[in-house]
Amino acid sequence: MAEYCPNFSDFLVAEVSENRLAGPMSFVAAHYQKFFDEVVETGIVWTIRDDAGFPTSTSQANKNAMPFWSSEARAQRIIETVSSYRNFGIHRLSLEVFRDSWLEGLEKDSLRVGINWSGERATGFDVEPSDVRRRLTLGAQEASVRP
Repeated sequence: MAEYCPNFSDFLVAEVSENRLAGPMSFVAAHYQKFFDEVVETGIVWTIRDDAGFPTSTSQANKNAMPFWSSEARAQRIIETVSSYRNFGIHRLSLEVFRDSWLEGLEKDSLRVGINWSGERATGFDVEPSDVRRRLTLGAQEASVRP
């Protein structure tokens, strides 16, 4: 079983599903870090939806995740690249709504947060909502002390 350490610098490896099996770890880790950097900077989180709602995916460890991206372009690329997402549209959330409402709802539904999935197989990390909340809080604190 894969292991995740909440402190990114101590990151070992994240659990990824069979349909999101990652390429080089540094590439996926870079997308993970970029998510927090961009979301804190812009105050916006992106996801996708269709008429039935928001998609989820199940990992090999039988854990479900809902995908989110740090930019509209990243979400659009997934719609264009992943055939199962071709009929989806982009949905914008403020960081405040994502942090204060969505993360709590994902926790209650036992869903992980899919972070900046990319590529033809939508590869990326699936992270517990509490870890995402902690990272967003740290990122906001760091951003507030930058010159």
